[in-house]
Amino acid sequence: GATLSYSTDGGTTWNSSFSAVEGGNNVIVRATDVAGNTHDAAAFAFTLDTTIATAGVALATDTGVAGDGVTSQAALTFSAPDADATRVITVDGKQVASYDAAGMTDGAHTVSITDTDVAGNTSTASTTFTLDTATAAPVVALSSDSGSSGSDGITNVGTLAISGTEAGATISYSTDGGTTWTNSFSAVEGDNSVIVRATDVAGNTHNAAAFTFTLDTSTAAPVVALAHDSGSSGSDGITNVGTLAISGTETGATLSYSTDGGTTWNSSFSAVEGGNNVIVRATDVAGNTHDAAAFAFTLDTTIATAGVALTTDTGVAGDGVTSQAALTFSAPDADATRVITVDGKQVASYDAAGMTDGAHTVSITDTDVAGNTSTASTTFTLDTATAAPVVALSSDSGSSGSDGITNVGTLAVSGTEAGATISYSTDGGTTWTNSFSAVEGDNSVIVRATDVAGNTHNAAAFTFTLDTATAAPVVALAHDSGS
Repeated sequence: GATLSYSTDGGTTWNSSFSAVEGGNNVIVRATDVAGNTHDAAAFAFTLDTTIATAGVALATDTGVAGDGVTSQAALTFSAPDADATRVITVDGKQVASYDAAGMTDGAHTVSITDTDVAGNTSTASTTFTLDTATAAPVVALSSDSGSSGSDGITNVGTLAISGTEAGATISYSTDGGTTWTNSFSAVEGDNSVIVRATDVAGNTHNAAAFTFTLDTSTAAPVVALAHDSGSSGSDGITNVGTLAISGTETGATLSYSTDGGTTWNSSFSAVEGGNNVIVRATDVAGNTHDAAAFAFTLDTTIATAGVALTTDTGVAGDGVTSQAALTFSAPDADATRVITVDGKQVASYDAAGMTDGAHTVSITDTDVAGNTSTASTTFTLDTATAAPVVALSSDSGSSGSDGITNVGTLAVSGTEAGATISYSTDGGTTWTNSFSAVEGDNSVIVRATDVAGNTHNAAAFTFTLDTATAAPVVALAHDSGS
């Protein structure tokens, strides 16, 4: 039933309750029993310590994006513990004697500290961060390596495709060898050399090797002409050579052709006989295209066949020996010119009447405006007269060799041209035969020579007497004298 009272001022004042103060305390406790008796205990001294310095741990430098907890430097800043406190450090749940920043490996980590003072007060702090000391090199390529090759580095699309970087990495570009950097890149026409840098969220950087390419966004128009504008004019677009000469294109450009106004295209062109209308397209190695204006021309590869021949091959048909120099000429094409040569000399026109006897060659060459030619020639011998045959008896038998009386009825004909044929008429030239048989008695025959050109020449009528028998003599005495 005793009651307690407390004095913190050495017994001067007493209170029915006691509240310790932070720090040093000195209290006297008095007990008063029910009878009113009192008894003081000796003064009781103690220290009350209910606080401890707040523990703290944080990244010394949060590289990259501040506050994201991703860093390339593992160094930490620790708060100072109370002088009477002990500190426990754990790294990723394992207690360590001290924190070794240099020994930290890339990855996620949690570092915790717990301070405990002699009064048993504790303060705990921790930090979680991701250590990233290196970043992947960016892989740089063209977003589209357009044109004939997908790997030649020549394109008409100047954008880059960047891959291989870490999530959240930022890209910067340098076109001056790494001196200055920008957040964007615009290719220039022609040659480009760019270094691409990836910076990850920890601030690590990695530069790709300089990437070079050529931006080509336009190509020259092809210049189209005939490979050979043949014929009388080199600029009339009429030719017998249907190939095109294309110039003015870039090195490595490919050509395609359209003959339907650009609806369909082919890698080759074959001209057709007659009118042609073709569009030529040049496609450079970057894939740029440029169409030339439609090119029109006429392909003419044919010409009427030239012909020249004797109008009449007199005498023996087909032997080329004639008494008539007239020739028959084919009609030339309307646009063709004709050159005539007689015995190797060009003439304005062929003059049959002016031809002299002998061998001749007449040639014609027709040439149309496209340059097509057709040549023909004929060779013939003109023979407008033949020699008269000389007629005699093959044997003027008997007492006189010149009296025209013979018992051999064959004729000797001479003086004719080689190849001439002989015919005979015994009725004054009305009828003719290829042979002659003399009749007994008087004969009159005209001999005609016909040469191979058909020319004829009649000898004068030849007369002779064929006498192949004589009367038997009657023999008697001139005078049968006597009795």
